[in-house]
Amino acid sequence: MKTKVNVNIFRWQAYRTKKKAGSLVNDEHEAKYNKLWNYCKEVKRANPDSNVFMTTVEDDDGNDRPIIGLDGCHLREFHKGVLLAAVGIDPNDQLYPIAYVVVEIENKLTWKWFIGELVNDLQIRDENHWTFITDKQKVYKSIEELLPDVKHRMYMRHMYNNFKKLHGGLVLKKKIWALARASYKNLFKALMEALTAVDEGAFQWLLDNTTLQQWTRAYFRTSTKCDILLNSLCESFNSSILGARERPKLGMLETIRLYLMVRMKNKMEWMKKYIGKLCPKILKKLEKVKNASSACIATPSGDWKYEVRCMYGDRYTVNLASRTYSCRRWELNDIPCAHAMSAIVLTKEPPENFVNECYSKEAYMRAYGPIIHPFNATSSSQPQQQTPNTINPGANKQSQTNYQPQNATPVANKQSNFTLEVVFGASGLETGKKVKYRCGVCRRFGHTRNSCDSILASLYKRHLWEPPGLARPKKTTKISTSKSAARRDDKLT
Repeated sequence: MKTKVNVNIFRWQAYRTKKKAGSLVNDEHEAKYNKLWNYCKEVKRANPDSNVFMTTVEDDDGNDRPIIGLDGCHLREFHKGVLLAAVGIDPNDQLYPIAYVVVEIENKLTWKWFIGELVNDLQIRDENHWTFITDKQKVYKSIEELLPDVKHRMYMRHMYNNFKKLHGGLVLKKKIWALARASYKNLFKALMEALTAVDEGAFQWLLDNTTLQQWTRAYFRTSTKCDILLNSLCESFNSSILGARERPKLGMLETIRLYLMVRMKNKMEWMKKYIGKLCPKILKKLEKVKNASSACIATPSGDWKYEVRCMYGDRYTVNLASRTYSCRRWELNDIPCAHAMSAIVLTKEPPENFVNECYSKEAYMRAYGPIIHPFNATSSSQPQQQTPNTINPGANKQSQTNYQPQNATPVANKQSNFTLEVVFGASGLETGKKVKYRCGVCRRFGHTRNSCDSILASLYKRHLWEPPGLARPKKTTKISTSKSAARRDDKLT
């Protein structure tokens, strides 16, 4: 610049100018690509006898967060059941409900069906791109059968609960959680050697019962842009629908639907009013990283490469061009850590430019752009599809006995001291069972103690805490006239 145009500029000014020129060129190319469809239509209109073909290929630009948490919670209403849920994470590091279903029981079959439907709805084709986190063994086996190449993360708290049954203690607890938080392999190996020196049995338990790719950040896949160790997403969703889980099935589903519909709308309106490039929680994380970067010193090497030294003696290499460094924290969630921030400060660039686009305001608007459409209530005049021989799950014998199918004929009792319990199955009336009723007061058949008309029934106290049968007579005080009683009275006087 000095020799050609006789202008003195700093290096950072040249980088900014080059970046701005590149953005202008890219925007021009994107605008031209958007006009290709109109160009094809115009060619077809001007030349009706010509054939014009244009296809698009789905591009994985890396702006999503392909991680899903799976969990189930029991319902509290009369018929019971289990609600299975799949929850993701939004650009603001908050829960994003994806799908939920109500099943009678939670087993491998129901989980396999639910995961199969989830794969079809999300159109999961590249299995290596996705990660599932759960704490249930039956879910893990279902995922292995349907998606063998999908990575699976273990719920760290659940794993530690199994670990402490044989290897408890505060020292081992700190070491096992330090192993889970280790972000690169060299640190993980050093911590594992320290664990072996303390308890060799704990080290052997980890090798026999766990897989490193499932519970430690040192072996996590970097494409998920998420380094969580707990399934807190599903736990937060289950707690948000706690009141709905106590309602009947229809009321529960309606409550959850309205909750999600209002939540999507409120999130969208809130983000429209927000001013900023990144989401609020991500900005707070950046502020914490800036404060922590004061303990690191970065030395430039050239080509956007730096050597970072920490006050405790650690040393790392940072490459701002490829956004990688030896600590791997930046690669795990695409948010610069303290080591990378110390190098970013030297470039005079805003730290927001080094955060992935999946945390931007535009990504948040795309996530909450779709809405849950309202619908009308079901009218009582509309015909309902019912199965006449279906009995509600979880019903007791009395409710099943009172159920009368349309093709059933009434059965009269032959004797007054017998009642006939009629059980209806899928084919109609089945074999009945005779049950005797006997009074707990007079011990006669044909009635109960509530309808007994004998004289003894008046002596019976019907309290919930008393056993059936005659009431015991009240204890009366007796005057003792024995010699021992007389001597006891003399001593008292």
